[in-house]
Amino acid sequence: MTVSTPIQPDYTAQDGSTYKANIDGAVDVAKRIGWAFAPHAQSTPDMTVRVEAGHLWSGAAVTDVAVQSTTTITAPAVNPRNDLVVISGTTGDVSTITGVESASPSDPAVTAGFIPLARVRLTVGMTEITNADIDDIRALLVPAGTAATRNVGEAGGVQSYSAELAAVGGLTSAANKMPRFTGSGTADLVDFLDEDDMASNSDTAIASQQSIRTYIDNNAGGGLHHVTAFTASGTWTKHADTKAVLAVGVGGAGGGAGTNDADRGGGGGGAGGAFIAWITSPGTTETVTIGAAGTAGSELTNGGSGGTTSFGSHASATGGSGGSHGNLGGNGGAGGSASGATINIDGGGGGGGSTSGGSQACGGVGGSSLLGGGGRTGRITGAAGAAYGSGGAGGGHDGGAKFGGAGKAGIVFVLEFK
Repeated sequence: MTVSTPIQPDYTAQDGSTYKANIDGAVDVAKRIGWAFAPHAQSTPDMTVRVEAGHLWSGAAVTDVAVQSTTTITAPAVNPRNDLVVISGTTGDVSTITGVESASPSDPAVTAGFIPLARVRLTVGMTEITNADIDDIRALLVPAGTAATRNVGEAGGVQSYSAELAAVGGLTSAANKMPRFTGSGTADLVDFLDEDDMASNSDTAIASQQSIRTYIDNNAGGGLHHVTAFTASGTWTKHADTKAVLAVGVGGAGGGAGTNDADRGGGGGGAGGAFIAWITSPGTTETVTIGAAGTAGSELTNGGSGGTTSFGSHASATGGSGGSHGNLGGNGGAGGSASGATINIDGGGGGGGSTSGGSQACGGVGGSSLLGGGGRTGRITGAAGAAYGSGGAGGGHDGGAKFGGAGKAGIVFVLEFK
């Protein structure tokens, strides 16, 4: 329908023709809403009710509904009765809900999905329904029996039809089931599983967050999660989620020899051997033995040998030998060796002492280990090994006695992997 511009009629300020035109315009503006589905008696009253044209919004389009009438309403036989005239909330088709006869009748319940328009107050034996018998009870055009009190698509209002929602709504709920769309407008249920071992190996089931985390923790190897360093003998205890370990150990180093001005430079101590062991089945506990450092040689005394380092029965590394002294210059101690590991590394030998005479004799340097160089020297007291498993330097002399340096004790690193 076309529209009119609403102008408030005002007989005190408008002439007769303008006032009349404004009344007609106001009626035109109000007609589509105010007259929609208006109930009233027939022009020649009978036992039906006439309903004016109206319109409904489906959520996608406006449906215009033509003028219609109820079917014939039967008068009550014993007591008065209230009937309701309603329309379908989707099609707009008119129908009647019959009440119950009573001395004080009440309205019948409105069927879900229908919109009440009028109350018809019926008396015993009546043969026609007039406007005096009809109460207009139109309100917002929302179907009864729904939670909606707003328009389609508005927050809190009627949800327009959705094939996806209809597909989900057609499923039967059950414990540990979740809806899944299988296509456009189709859905089914899949399993929700809490399996720490993923034993079902399903290509459709959904796993819980907890089961995924546990499965990864139990099966995804390679993640370093704990490191322990032993500088003294002790017991290593495996963490609960450890799957494999990398054990790295170095034997104790030999000490350097001592000398004096009647001798030549003392030999440096040998470094301890080293192991690198990848162990996929470690025990719950493993005994860790740390090789002791070789002692420093005093005046005209050989350096002591280093001790053996081991990680359980999986790998071991012997210590380096101590340096020796001699009037033609002392020999450096031999480096240690390793066995049983994935990688076995020999320790570096100690350097020999200088054969120079007089007061110019220098001691030999300490042997280098996997972890670094040994002690350094000159015509002075030999320095101790600095890096774990490195040898002490031999003593030199510049006219007096010089002692050798002590070797460095061994060490074990245990790297745990999930």
